[in-house]
Amino acid sequence: MTLNILIAREKKKSEEQGRIEGRNEGLSIATTNSIRAIMQTLNYSAEKAMEILKIPKSEYGRYLNLLQE
Repeated sequence: MTLNILIAREKKKSEEQGRIEGRNEGLSIATTNSIRAIMQTLNYSAEKAMEILKIPKSEYGRYLNLLQE
C-alpha cells in the first residue's frame, strides 16, 4: 500500500468522524432548544420538558448542563 492511499484513507476517516460529531452537536443543540421552548411556553421545569420529549433519564444531567450554558 502506498503512502498516498494510507493518507487518503485516514483523511476519509477523519472527515467521517467530523460529520458524526457535527450531527451529534446539532442534535444536542436542537434538543436543548426544544427543552427551552417547552419550559418557556408551558412554564414547565426542565425535567418535565425532557419527560415530554422522551429523553432518557440517563441523559438529563447532560441536558441540564447544556441549559446552563
